[in-house]
Amino acid sequence: MKKLSQNASPERGLGLRPNGSEQLAVVIPALNEKAFIGRLLESLGSQTFRDFEVVVVDSQSDDGTGAVAEQYRGRLPSLKVVRAPARGLALARNLGAAETKAPGLVFMDADGEVPPSFLKDLVEGMRKNGLAIATTRVRPASRRLFDRVFYLFFIGWGLRILQHIFPLVTGSCIAVRRVVFDRAGGFDPTLEFEDSAFARKAAGYGRFGVLAHPCVTTSVRRLDHYGRWGTLCKLLCFGLLQRILKGEMRQRQGFYRFGEYGDKGAGSSEAGSETPRNRPRDCP
Repeated sequence: MKKLSQNASPERGLGLRPNGSEQLAVVIPALNEKAFIGRLLESLGSQTFRDFEVVVVDSQSDDGTGAVAEQYRGRLPSLKVVRAPARGLALARNLGAAETKAPGLVFMDADGEVPPSFLKDLVEGMRKNGLAIATTRVRPASRRLFDRVFYLFFIGWGLRILQHIFPLVTGSCIAVRRVVFDRAGGFDPTLEFEDSAFARKAAGYGRFGVLAHPCVTTSVRRLDHYGRWGTLCKLLCFGLLQRILKGEMRQRQGFYRFGEYGDKGAGSSEAGSETPRNRPRDCP
């Protein structure tokens, strides 16, 4: 892989190279994601931007997630499937980053799906806005009114309103310069909301922002699992207010746990959700 241009700022964009292109690594932590990961890999295989590789970190799955990922090897520009030595979301993300030398990193949850222009729009959006770390808007794979309102206002507008005073991200998409990722020390496995904790720390080394476009379509299985009002209360009370007032939270038993949603098929519990045949759309 080519090295970064000496004239390129280490703080902006995802890794500008002398020829004007950017090399990315999409890192996908996966624990028992057999039912979902194929949709994400399929959508990544359809990207108009092709200068990227995918690193799937199989976090000790016992449902054949790694084997499903391997089936997409010929549909992606480059694919690595590695098995983590232990389970853990932060551990898997850090391991995936260590498996690539790409100057731009994009961390994504395994239950997402993106339109064909996603990576192209992400690269251009970060370059245009001078961002070193960014997240994107998220839309639910559901037609329920609660879900659409939840993602539009709480996740969408909420993140954008707070972006300059209290950076927050979702695991659906965290894009960051490699140099900034290294300076921030990666994801801390001892923390709850380790993704947003990482964003807050990384924002000290480069500009952070929430892009209105592109957009990730995500499963609503978390809402199904915890209940819609329960999820909202948890995020407001613990994900936001407690962290603002008392600082980052250490992990504790009984809160969000990696891979605890069960092995339900994509869309199986999402009333009125999109089917796998529908192409994901960008946010309006």
